[in-house]
Amino acid sequence: MKLSVDHFAIRKRFREKEAFTVLKKADFDATDFSYFGWPSDDPVLGGEYLSYAREMRQMLDDLGLSCHQCHGPFAYDAHEPMDERSENYVAMERSLRSAAILGADHVTVHSLYVPWVSKEEEWEINRKYFKSFEHILKNEGIRIAIENLPIQCTETPEQIDQMIEELDSPCYAALLDTGHGMISNITPEDFIRRLKPGSLCGVHVQDMFEHRDSHLVPYMGEIDWDAFIKALREAGYQGEMSLEIIHFMEKIPTDLIPAALAYAAQTGRYLIRRFEET
Repeated sequence: MKLSVDHFAIRKRFREKEAFTVLKKADFDATDFSYFGWPSDDPVLGGEYLSYAREMRQMLDDLGLSCHQCHGPFAYDAHEPMDERSENYVAMERSLRSAAILGADHVTVHSLYVPWVSKEEEWEINRKYFKSFEHILKNEGIRIAIENLPIQCTETPEQIDQMIEELDSPCYAALLDTGHGMISNITPEDFIRRLKPGSLCGVHVQDMFEHRDSHLVPYMGEIDWDAFIKALREAGYQGEMSLEIIHFMEKIPTDLIPAALAYAAQTGRYLIRRFEET
């Protein structure tokens, strides 16, 4: 099993190649590349985004890093049209094409929060939204990972499974955020066991406390990591162990980033060893 980490907080401190190098030196195998939080003129989403994606892929290859999963930009609002008239919608399309060049299997795409319509209408808007990208997914050989989000229409494993069933395509899969599940009063192990077998393609591993989306290194909060690992093993999970420790990293002084990442990587390696135990 490979060890990955969301690189959003790292990219805010370092240039592209430096960010990847820091991750590699900390002993991560891969990056969960984030398209979230960058302006539309950032190289990753700007007019030359495909060329830049190829440059980044070369950087990763040179360092011996991989990129199995990515984060979408998440700025799209349901008030906007689902076509090229929306800058945010175009950014999502570009992230899918760029992620494919990086070698990703899937891109995490958040469902849309649409509280001004009925639950039935919100569901249909989201089904249409996910479905609108299918032609790109098929052309690029990549999937959308639908993440569990508190208070939204993809909060529970049953809702995610239903959305995947209605989308009726192998281009969609489920992704568990351990902290989000806890906020929804669903433990990670319970979430995994309630998902349909084979639907889980990825995990965002973060610890939390007091129903906050804390994004901490495992064992800093309330999650029962032994129970999580046991459920992952029972489910036959074959994806990465991907840490999503954004808020932990944001508080670390830049000079201490390498040491903090090394500690996070050691913790991730420990989880992997527990997973691989017979």
